[in-house]
Amino acid sequence: MKPRHLGLISRAPAALARPALLLARPVLLARARRALLRHAQGDMRLPRPSSVILEPTLRCQLSCSFCFQRGHAQGGEELSLRALDKILTTLAPRELKLIGGEVLLRDDAEDLIRLACRRAPAVTLTSNGLGLDRALTSSLARLPSLARLSLSLCPEPRGPVEHLERLAPFTRRLRGRVWVMAQLMVEPGAGDQAARALAALPAAGIRWALLMQRM
Repeated sequence: MKPRHLGLISRAPAALARPALLLARPVLLARARRALLRHAQGDMRLPRPSSVILEPTLRCQLSCSFCFQRGHAQGGEELSLRALDKILTTLAPRELKLIGGEVLLRDDAEDLIRLACRRAPAVTLTSNGLGLDRALTSSLARLPSLARLSLSLCPEPRGPVEHLERLAPFTRRLRGRVWVMAQLMVEPGAGDQAARALAALPAAGIRWALLMQRM
């Protein structure tokens, strides 16, 4: 049996019951909210998803050319921690993936990640990493449910090597505690730049990389 994947989207509530991979949005329409409430009250049954993808913010301080959220500097309305807690408690996913926008731009980012780790046994955080500091990194390293940190290395404005050098002091602190992976878009004619970034990964304590090529 294939695992079920469920995301939260701002569309009709019927979509919430589909056993398909749906992209989560932080702004849910009133009908979707009512559907979740009905489910929580026992009036509607939803399959327990194996994986939930949650997008708690659309905001990002970068504007990477390959990103589908490019240009969403403001991001609009964001769900509160209380609302997110109700959703995650209702869905009870086995795996939770936090994406964006940039999750670490939320003022309550650390509380959000802690909440996610309480509600799911395996959590993946996707981030550009620019919001990492020593205190937050130490806190993340102590969360047993935080299984993966997927770092998106943006080619703009300085390039992925400089981006990686900025992150290295923090990713090294996570080594052996959180599985860290780098995502890198290889732009046309930028193969040398990508090769330098790959060569710099071991010094940052990163052993895995996902390369994406623009066609």
